[in-house]
Amino acid sequence: LGAPFVLGLTFLPLVIYLVRVQGLGGEALLHAIEPVAPYSAALGFAGIFAGTRWLARKDGLSLAALGWGPISPIEVGIGAISGAVLGALNHYWLYPWVISAQPSFDPMVRQVSLWTVLGLFLVAVPSEDTLYRGYAFEVLQRRWGTLGALLITSVFYTLLAPGREWPIKLWALYFGLVLGCLRLWRRSLWAPAIAHFLVSLGPKALRALGC
Repeated sequence: LGAPFVLGLTFLPLVIYLVRVQGLGGEALLHAIEPVAPYSAALGFAGIFAGTRWLARKDGLSLAALGWGPISPIEVGIGAISGAVLGALNHYWLYPWVISAQPSFDPMVRQVSLWTVLGLFLVAVPSEDTLYRGYAFEVLQRRWGTLGALLITSVFYTLLAPGREWPIKLWALYFGLVLGCLRLWRRSLWAPAIAHFLVSLGPKALRALGC
């Protein structure tokens, strides 16, 4: 629950300014937030990473113990292949299904530039994976076992999915489970993080390339 709370705090000053100073509300408020949301989100994710790192240190866990050990070509290859397969599955099947049930879902993030989205994901992906598939998984695995840790971290990962509609939450649950299984298989965060980054950036990059 801490991660959504931290993200919410980073948006709070912006919302207060737009509401109290600019007098915006409703749809106008949402439209004003959209272009700058990635910057507030990046700040929030940086805070989440710092907080996770602090908690891990208190528990005697290094970044390597969380899964950020030395990277190898095998991890890069597995992450890239996994990202390509998952990205294709999303593009041809899952994203159309989510959009049909939730028209507001926009995997291409049309309102912001490719470079802005790239910068956001460079911060968000390591932060999310360090928290959910690194620290939280390690701690929960000791208490609830591997299956329990996988399920709990995947369920709480859905809280970061935008909106409250069930289609995007269901998709986030599936994606969290897949990334968690990849982390279990490789015993490293590199492969799931690379796959996570490619899947997240894929729709925006393909649109920028005209694909």
